[in-house]
Amino acid sequence: MLALETRSNWAGMMASVKVGTPVAEVWTPPATVADAVSAMNALVAWCNDAGRSWYGTAGFVWSWTNDKATRGALLALHDVSGSFIFTAAGTTTALLGLATHTGVVVQATTPADGTWCPGTSGRVPLGAGQRWLRGAGDGSGAGSIRPGVSALAAPAWRSKTTCHALDVARLQVELAASSHPRRGWLRLSTVAIGASEQYVDGDPDFSARWRRVAVGKVATAAAPAGLYNVTADFAGDAV
Repeated sequence: MLALETRSNWAGMMASVKVGTPVAEVWTPPATVADAVSAMNALVAWCNDAGRSWYGTAGFVWSWTNDKATRGALLALHDVSGSFIFTAAGTTTALLGLATHTGVVVQATTPADGTWCPGTSGRVPLGAGQRWLRGAGDGSGAGSIRPGVSALAAPAWRSKTTCHALDVARLQVELAASSHPRRGWLRLSTVAIGASEQYVDGDPDFSARWRRVAVGKVATAAAPAGLYNVTADFAGDAV
């Protein structure tokens, strides 16, 4: 999954959450939120904060699934401890797909803004990454060398996704609405093996399963059998 930062009105989101008998509390996003992953991380962090009236009795997490009809991401907010009431403002529903609902899970019925989940799994397959040092300099060891430690440099990946016209159409729409410079969140996974998800190793933050990235060149080319190859470059440091 790729969640691009977009120029949408993320600051206009608002939602109230009520767990048990205390009054509902209202969430608004931090000013830094400009994409779906940041928004869900912020919402879950707020729900689990010690300042909430339900702290210690409820625990929230979020998840995503591939919307096969649009190739976007369908988000879900879960209370692992029981039922809650979620009331969403119109902008929240428009951007995250989360509507007013009562239950253990608030499941989106429309895809989140800026998200791309190609194919049947929704995963963006990543090739072997490499680390790169910024700035000029000779790395041969003779004369002036490039400053920095290669092992601590930012990683860079290239993805190649073979997909259908629907996937390409979704990506083009989301890229057109993305921020400049382009950046977002990338799920650090390769293709699935069976029902499991294989995570990319060799990255300082790989255990978080997500990485904030700068999005570079994206190219589309026709492939046999009416398919398309989409290649994209990602750098491990968002601009």
